[in-house]
Amino acid sequence: MTPTTALASSRREFLKSTGAVIVTFAWPTSLGAQPARETSAAGVDAWLAVATDGAVTLFTGKVEIGTGVSTALAQIVAEELDVRVGRVGVIQGDTERTPNQGYTAGSKTIQQGGPPIRQAAAEARRTLLGLAAARLGVTPEQLTVDDGVVALRGDAARRVTYAELIGGRRFERAVSAPATTKRPSEYRVVGTSVARVDIPGKVTGAPSYVHDLRLPGMLHARVVRPPAVGATVESIDESSVRDVPGHVRVVREGNFIGVVAEREEEAIRAAQALKVTWHESATLPDIADLHREIRAARTTDKTVSSRGNITAGFARRGNGPGPLPRRTNGRSRCTPPWDRPAPSPTSPTSGPPSGARARACSGFVDRWRSC
Repeated sequence: MTPTTALASSRREFLKSTGAVIVTFAWPTSLGAQPARETSAAGVDAWLAVATDGAVTLFTGKVEIGTGVSTALAQIVAEELDVRVGRVGVIQGDTERTPNQGYTAGSKTIQQGGPPIRQAAAEARRTLLGLAAARLGVTPEQLTVDDGVVALRGDAARRVTYAELIGGRRFERAVSAPATTKRPSEYRVVGTSVARVDIPGKVTGAPSYVHDLRLPGMLHARVVRPPAVGATVESIDESSVRDVPGHVRVVREGNFIGVVAEREEEAIRAAQALKVTWHESATLPDIADLHREIRAARTTDKTVSSRGNITAGFARRGNGPGPLPRRTNGRSRCTPPWDRPAPSPTSPTSGPPSGARARACSGFVDRWRSC
């Protein structure tokens, strides 16, 4: 998520300030007369917006983690709407403005996340053609579209743009099956090589990560971790960090403890220096018994495939303890802009809908506000 995306206004404010309109369906009504929109994936308004200059914005719950999905998803929209890829902007992983598409994982973004976007774009095009046909006094079948310009086949002078059709209004209609997507044989954009939108920033080192954000009066925080799973707080000695430079305060939410400081390195130092007395209980097995405990743990079994002789296979391999899977995460950060009535955290995660980090950050932030 880029800093620009992270600090953007709400979806409603975005639409009103840019002159953009949500591509949903029903007859046009004024944006100002309608309440803030939900991000239900059932409506096309959750996926697409068209600005008064004809620029298209895709709202997707999938995020760019280096695989080029922001470019690929923009190609899908450009294909179905018949606009240039360069006119499609992408807002990703904003839980306030994008549909819940689950985690970005397993190389499934295009396979699972692409079809609903394609269908929404096809529905948008179908409705726009209907509006254009009504304005030009023809049938939709008589029209062609080139880069967002709808024209009468054989008479290019009779034309209207997507922006002119939508203006400062929006439509209300759900994504529906009648909108037929293009056949692969009709593709002009999908399947072609286009410049990836995420590469220039990586090559030039442009700010693009949550760690790059710098806000006026921004504070930094660190979580103070317990020594074991299930440990509870008995006491906190706040005097242990009283002399840490830049230290602002200690935050406690039940057994969740954090420190807030003016600079990042000061927050790190305060987290290391804070004296906390924890009550620990034996919740994990001894490392020597780990393999046996895992094998004896309760499971939910599901047969995915059954072929060959698994017993013979294990006999050849041996049935002793083997290496256990390991997983590590890089340093995480969540940054809540202060210029909104409620905190809007920015967190590095491939699963924005889970909201775990964001909700933790929001609760933490509520207690910073008096800092």
